[in-house]
Amino acid sequence: MEIPCTPKSSYKGENNSGNFSPLLLPQTPAMTKLGFGTSVSVYHLHRSPRFGNERSPWAIKKRNTRAQRKIISERLYKEAKILSSLNHPNIVGFRGFITIPDGREVLLMEECTQSLGQLNSIKLCDFGVSLNIGEDGTSDEEYIGTLPWTAPEALEDGPITEKVDIFAFGLTIYEMLTLKSPHVDSFDESLMDLTGKSELLDDSVEEPYGTRPELPSLGAEYNDIVALFNWCTEEDYKKRPRARDMLSALIT
Repeated sequence: MEIPCTPKSSYKGENNSGNFSPLLLPQTPAMTKLGFGTSVSVYHLHRSPRFGNERSPWAIKKRNTRAQRKIISERLYKEAKILSSLNHPNIVGFRGFITIPDGREVLLMEECTQSLGQLNSIKLCDFGVSLNIGEDGTSDEEYIGTLPWTAPEALEDGPITEKVDIFAFGLTIYEMLTLKSPHVDSFDESLMDLTGKSELLDDSVEEPYGTRPELPSLGAEYNDIVALFNWCTEEDYKKRPRARDMLSALIT
């Protein structure tokens, strides 16, 4: 497997002779955990100043030790390959892809830490389970998602379209309004280490995933964003907006 090109200012990771990069990552317990996903965790990597100049921190994504190695390694590689080919101010920057001595692959990315006055800079990330959409607007590839944010049609073997991302965006709005994850009372983090819908879903874990969580009472000043949340989380994917529809609604 050819490792995506790492920027010259970074480290190249494992080379063809099996030697490892001199980049030494702190042990996991010594790092701050930023988040987690399906069989991976993301950590903050502080970078010491160089020649008296502060350096921006990196985010590192690594496969969990209990994860299925082949599947998750392929996803990390796919994400690294996609990120290394992109250069856009609103896409998180690729910083490297290495193999550490315990055999796990690590994706290095810029960490989007901004001062409160710069929060209007939005970055897209997490392309490891990206799917190709055909001319008919659907994908025939297997959809992999995180249960609390998964659209109902993805749970029920329905058509996979861009609208599954719209549903997940709606639940991200829920997080911003409530300061908690959707369906947090039902979520079992151990499911994060399972891959594939057939392994994840049975009658005991389907509910309440794929449904619209109830918002608390909010003031009238939230009416527009609540309407957007409801629009994005329609059970029927055909009734959900496209990204351009949301943008038009927000600027009018």
